[in-house]
Amino acid sequence: MPNPVELTVELTPRARFDVIDVRGRAAALHGSVLDAYRRCLYYSFHTTAGYLDQSLATRLTRSRSSIEPYVDVFRRLFPEGAPYEHDQLHRRGELTDAQRAVEPRNADSHLAFIAAGLRTCVQYRNRTGDPVCFVDLDGVHQGRPRRRLTTIVGYTAEQEVTRARVTVPVSAHPIDSINLKDQRLGVYEQLVGLINRHGVTQGRIRLELASGERHAGLTVNEY
Repeated sequence: MPNPVELTVELTPRARFDVIDVRGRAAALHGSVLDAYRRCLYYSFHTTAGYLDQSLATRLTRSRSSIEPYVDVFRRLFPEGAPYEHDQLHRRGELTDAQRAVEPRNADSHLAFIAAGLRTCVQYRNRTGDPVCFVDLDGVHQGRPRRRLTTIVGYTAEQEVTRARVTVPVSAHPIDSINLKDQRLGVYEQLVGLINRHGVTQGRIRLELASGERHAGLTVNEY
């Protein structure tokens, strides 16, 4: 069984909304190196660009010509330039003046990403010749293409080594938002401890709500 292989591919969007065949791009750069693996994990640290689950992508035939109309439904639902609170940069106290000067007004892209079911990390059964599309909803800013990076991990099998339950304290307010990266919660420290304890050198961590949770969700704001 071959050891896992990890490839990082740089992508250059051609327009604000673009669909790029990452599997084809990887083959052009690295040849047939991924063909030896049964599965591939695709991930990127972007919150306005990502992948569709393989099951949905397969129903859309995974081609650019079928994925574009599907995503475009959600782009029309959340039109660019509407008065989103996210884009009122003068009200966003978390931004410095320098950040405010370059921060894109891209609330529509974030909302379309969520509504269309795009993900930052997906697992695909590896089928040579089939496209794997990276969907970018905010690929060009102020006339310049963004620099997008995505990573592909080719592997044949994986094994679940452990599960853990994390208790997240909430306030008495009916609406709350908890940052799991807050050091006071100790979530990241617990995850690092599990990785070290089980000697994991290459793998993935899956975070999900307990089955009984209602009216709650997990989301990524920024990496």
